[in-house]
Amino acid sequence: MAYIKFCIIAVETSLKDQSIYVTFNKEIDTDTISLQNVILAVNDTVTAPVANFQIVVNDDLKTVKLLLTDTPVVNLPYILVIRDTVKDLEGNNLDKSLFRNVTFKSNVTSDITVNNPANFEIITDQTFSWEETGDNPVNSYRLQVSSDTGFHNVQVDTLIKDKQSITLGAMLKPGQYFFRIRAEQGEEFGLWSQTRTFLVQQADEYEEEGINDEQQELNNNEETVVEDLVGDIKDDRIVVEERPVNGVTPSTSFMFLLSEDISDEGITVSVIRSDF
Repeated sequence: MAYIKFCIIAVETSLKDQSIYVTFNKEIDTDTISLQNVILAVNDTVTAPVANFQIVVNDDLKTVKLLLTDTPVVNLPYILVIRDTVKDLEGNNLDKSLFRNVTFKSNVTSDITVNNPANFEIITDQTFSWEETGDNPVNSYRLQVSSDTGFHNVQVDTLIKDKQSITLGAMLKPGQYFFRIRAEQGEEFGLWSQTRTFLVQQADEYEEEGINDEQQELNNNEETVVEDLVGDIKDDRIVVEERPVNGVTPSTSFMFLLSEDISDEGITVSVIRSDF
């Protein structure tokens, strides 16, 4: 009987299943296939795998499913490596290692640009808005809001159709959150937007601090009407002329330069920390 080499005969991706299916020509020894000899990475680098996945062997022992634990990056190449240390049930090593580019293809190619909330913004109405750009808009979107940067603790996961904004009301409790949006149609989807973070603060917290809606709007514009040193209310606005650079951590303190002297009485400053 002629010897049949142990080899891989098919590699297929499934966006619906978030999986890659690898088919061998012979039954595999399940003890020899693991995360040590199966690697999935992006941008043609195999030194530090960036795709997390689980290995599931089919009952026929010929098909192996690589189930991604994170959402696949669509229309961009992954590199799949399966080393020749994988063996069949007869103890034969794989004929040769596999190095192959694989892609999760999607017909949804739109890009999403987030308008609101702004990054690090303090909000009360929990309204989100965005824009879709591309040659084939789908007018259907998925919004995810999470309490962590990796979106492992998703608080909101909803599909929005035929509009580019949504208000959650008071769904989210006070705290820091992260959100992202993508275009989605049926079982296909596009790339996630850039992740942003925001802070939810209850409306009555502003009232307790003496900040009404009009004053909050002025604060967002980096201008405010404040009390001067002699206690009179000035009609002109005090302008922030210098401020800390966004993303740069100061060594000892945050410094602001205003256009006029002000009283420090009643001033409230919030510092939000983000780890992403």
